[in-house]
Amino acid sequence: MVIDLVRRVHSNSSFSFLSFSARIWVLLLLGGAGIMVLELAGSRQLAPIFGNTIYMWASQIAVVLAFLSVGYYVGGQRADLPKPWPRFYSTLLFCGLWIMFIPTIGLLVLPFAISFGPLLGPLTAALFLFAFPVFALGMISPMVLVDVCPDRAHVGRIAGALYAYSTLASIGGTLLAGFVLVPSFGVQAIFFALGLLCALVSLIHLPRRRPGWVAVALIFA
Repeated sequence: MVIDLVRRVHSNSSFSFLSFSARIWVLLLLGGAGIMVLELAGSRQLAPIFGNTIYMWASQIAVVLAFLSVGYYVGGQRADLPKPWPRFYSTLLFCGLWIMFIPTIGLLVLPFAISFGPLLGPLTAALFLFAFPVFALGMISPMVLVDVCPDRAHVGRIAGALYAYSTLASIGGTLLAGFVLVPSFGVQAIFFALGLLCALVSLIHLPRRRPGWVAVALIFA
């Protein structure tokens, strides 16, 4: 039933290499699981500096929720504009590069954030490191919803199916990060893999817009 609902999409999709329905599944998987992997791996990035404290966790969760809501709102606004996807994929590309370089950005941000103390320090660090990628990934769900409901028919059932799948992806991402990725690979490898995945998804959709600096960034990440 869920697959049948998701297959009700525009026939003039700009997606080049996969079917539209496959694109939707990949995007929802990326948005659902990616955010939770980013949150849990991010907590391991902050813990050595600020400790595994309630302040660190409250800061991380608050930043994720705040900018997820901003992403939902902006994604819904952009989804109603003509041809919103090229701009989104450009944002996703920058999001991927940002995630890949979080360990490097952290070398600059964390010493600065420490100066704010044990309460505001982790909140400052979480804002600088994770606000933008969470915002970008949060845009996915409302944009996909508008795309698969062009005539608003069965919007309730389709929205329920899409958000259920995205939540299941979040659960899978949480368990995968907590039980496998963080213990086995460490945060630097996780950030690189997640960022690379975001960048590749965006580049597949922007085959004629691949700037040379992206290739250079991928080589030196």
